[in-house]
Amino acid sequence: MNKIREAGTIVPGVREAARPFSCLTELKQPVGYSVDLCMKAVAEIKREPDLADLTVQYKRVTGPERIPKPVDGGIDRACGSATRTKARQEQVDFSDTFFVAAMRVMARKDRQVEAVQDLNGLKIALSQGTTSKQLFLQLQGGGLQAQLQTLASNTDAHQALKEGRVSAFAQDDSLLMGPAANDQALNVLGVSALALSVEPCAAMVRKGMPTCWRWSTAPSCGCARAARSRRSTTSGSRPTS
Repeated sequence: MNKIREAGTIVPGVREAARPFSCLTELKQPVGYSVDLCMKAVAEIKREPDLADLTVQYKRVTGPERIPKPVDGGIDRACGSATRTKARQEQVDFSDTFFVAAMRVMARKDRQVEAVQDLNGLKIALSQGTTSKQLFLQLQGGGLQAQLQTLASNTDAHQALKEGRVSAFAQDDSLLMGPAANDQALNVLGVSALALSVEPCAAMVRKGMPTCWRWSTAPSCGCARAARSRRSTTSGSRPTS
């Protein structure tokens, strides 16, 4: 919190291509479920008297930047969705899990994907810096006969599928449905019945941030109450409950 107090600014990182959790409007304003949760946490932090005038400065981040940016202090919280993994927890803190997704495959509706074997021979799009890429590399090492193509973002992967440059796109089902629904492609594209993994989704947070910044919902997290208690203790008065 010292960094935020000194700067007078808190920096949430937002994604352009993580609909419905975080994306940008035509006016380049961040919106989405994770952005809303982030702003609830900001409102709680701003209840501290010395942070009431805190400025919110959004910063765009890509999928591969989601971990390095909180680690190096470039952002304070990644407002998107990220799978909570043990490896990631060594580098960043996580908010409460706010959504549980399943990793699935999106393809044209006339293509049935009910088992891993159905993916053999397909060209599959993956987003850079995601758990879906890691899983498919493992599947490929275990015998999956598919051509994997890594693209920079979910938007790029979805566009490649829509244009027929790939046969399938693997990602969390919620992140598959978001862009497809947005551009009205669900009449031709569908999500597989096959679920390859369960993905507990949360926001990644810079280590050292207050508890309420890690919670998914902030109204009762008590950041401001804790701050008042600390000041009361320092001044010699008994803190109130």
